[in-house]
Amino acid sequence: MAAADPTAPVGSGNSRSALLWLILPLAALGLTIAWLLVSDPLRNFGNGAPPVESLTFERTILSSDGIRVLVRAGGSEPMTIAQVQVDDAYWQFTQEPAGPLTRGATAWIHLPFPWVLGEAHAINIVTNTGATFGHEIAVAVPTPTRDARSLASQALLGVFV
Repeated sequence: MAAADPTAPVGSGNSRSALLWLILPLAALGLTIAWLLVSDPLRNFGNGAPPVESLTFERTILSSDGIRVLVRAGGSEPMTIAQVQVDDAYWQFTQEPAGPLTRGATAWIHLPFPWVLGEAHAINIVTNTGATFGHEIAVAVPTPTRDARSLASQALLGVFV
């Protein structure tokens, strides 16, 4: 049997091997990230089509000064409300807050429309890309307000129930 050399470092071959196994995956990860940044593999998916837009009508308020509608955007890109139709006629509108709606953002649309009690009305919102989103008011009645009279009526109903 050969005697071990007392001057040789103990485990030096193992530490180099462990260091190599640590550096090799990190280098592969770095090369992969560099390739993704340089080659842009998703560029073929940009076909120039308009973004998918979605608009949800969350609340409708009918009052003496017109119609107010709360809408929520759900598209992949910010969307701009360009025009609003009520019963197939274009109407001036105000949007609060003004400007494009990002995904999940809400806005109040106010229409000074002289709605008729008991009639059906159709609201159609047109975006700047031409997409349309419709909402129907089946029977137009004023939206109840919070006041002492309505609170008393609801309290009386609660007592009976």
